[in-house]
Amino acid sequence: MGNKDFLSRKESEDAINFWKARIKEIHKIATGLDYDKNIRYDGTLDFIISKSFGIKENTRLAAHFLYNIASEQIFFDGNKRTALLSALVVLSEGVMKEKKPFLKEIFEILLKNYKKNDVFHGMDQHEKRLVEFMQEVADRKRTFEEVLNFIDKQIIKRSDL
Repeated sequence: MGNKDFLSRKESEDAINFWKARIKEIHKIATGLDYDKNIRYDGTLDFIISKSFGIKENTRLAAHFLYNIASEQIFFDGNKRTALLSALVVLSEGVMKEKKPFLKEIFEILLKNYKKNDVFHGMDQHEKRLVEFMQEVADRKRTFEEVLNFIDKQIIKRSDL
């Protein structure tokens, strides 16, 4: 067999196509927008996906998608929503399999933010922090390690409360 740390060209293409299809679906759910009409940099999404190949830990993979999709601004609209929902999907398939209702609640907080003009009206402190944090990631004011820490402390550990 060879070294399984590296994917063959076919395996790489299949993995990119698999994740691209998932992110297209996630983007449609998160925004209601057609991926092909809203994508700014299609090649950047391929690059983000290919950078994920060596990531084995579920939490790091979630942080990778959240950080890179939000900060690279590959869509004309919906980057933060798509980034967060992508991360939550990854978490729901791994470390948080049993916490899907909690993950849905987190996404609904961010979605609620985009349905009204008064961003913080009626939000509690946790909801405000999530919205502010996602904006900071999109503005590149947060590092990957800070995103990883946020996922661990504000999403994974908070779900145990």
